[in-house]
Amino acid sequence: MSLEGYVQGYRFSDAGGFYDAAQKRFLDQAGYGALNDLTIDTGTPVFQTVGAARGIVLDNTVQGSFLPATPWQGTLIVAWKPVMTANGTLYPFLFGGAASAPSNGTLRIVRSTATLYYHRLTTAGGLTVTLSRSSETAVVAAFTTSQSAAAGYATEDGVTITTVAGTQDVHGNRYAIGHHTGPNLHSHRARFGNLSGVIGDVAATANSCILFEFHAIQGNPFADARAAEAQAFLAALRARIGV
Repeated sequence: MSLEGYVQGYRFSDAGGFYDAAQKRFLDQAGYGALNDLTIDTGTPVFQTVGAARGIVLDNTVQGSFLPATPWQGTLIVAWKPVMTANGTLYPFLFGGAASAPSNGTLRIVRSTATLYYHRLTTAGGLTVTLSRSSETAVVAAFTTSQSAAAGYATEDGVTITTVAGTQDVHGNRYAIGHHTGPNLHSHRARFGNLSGVIGDVAATANSCILFEFHAIQGNPFADARAAEAQAFLAALRARIGV
């Protein structure tokens, strides 16, 4: 990837260079090697093509973990498509080891009605940033948390940006993504694919999603000298996904 500050990323395709089937590892696209890879710990990935995009089908039966590269603040980008027949919440990404899913940082999809879907980043400290859509079409969503600005941001194109102002706390934990609960594996790693949000639950969920890509970038690239480059990054991703 060509964006300055790009520190982690995965394309959830079974094509060469993205997934090692023998090791069940999605390969980091930022160039930092195996430490940055996403490891599948439960189940075997199933892939599906939607339009021009290849993605992994998540239904809670395939789960893994990775070491998040922007735990304190930064930008997380997801490209995914909900497949939800009933109202509910999916947790493709959980940052932290708290038993209660909402107590962790999350990248989540919420179906409120058949015509209202929320794509959200939440932090363990209580910040929520949302993009709303009227259908379950594929979405490219970029979410940013900023310690210095005491705010969160969401955008689909890097031009139109939703801002959620917060309150600054002493340690800045409101804007950190994760929840840490001592020497627990998931206190420092992100849970992947645990859609139900219940640790240890691997039963298939009725609602599912197709995940195409995930990327992590230092800082807020849409608000500094990288803005044009960041907008181009999102445009290229949107073109790959076909949205």
